[in-house]
Amino acid sequence: MAHGASIYTANCAACHGQTGEGGVGPALTGVSGRYSVSEIEARIRDPRGIMPRLYPKPLSAGDVQDVARCAASLK
Repeated sequence: MAHGASIYTANCAACHGQTGEGGVGPALTGVSGRYSVSEIEARIRDPRGIMPRLYPKPLSAGDVQDVARCAASLK
């Protein structure tokens, strides 16, 4: 979880907020109620809208899994 949190802070928090509260990007708090971890991973791998493409670089497949688990844990 710590690795996913560090990836989130470095790559996602600027748009989705430090705690997932949203901003430029949508709020991620409670995202696990709407999407499974594998669906979150898919959205990171193949983003829509203004979300930047971060996979396969700078994020690896393992990074995507870790940050998806982190996003799913945001309450």
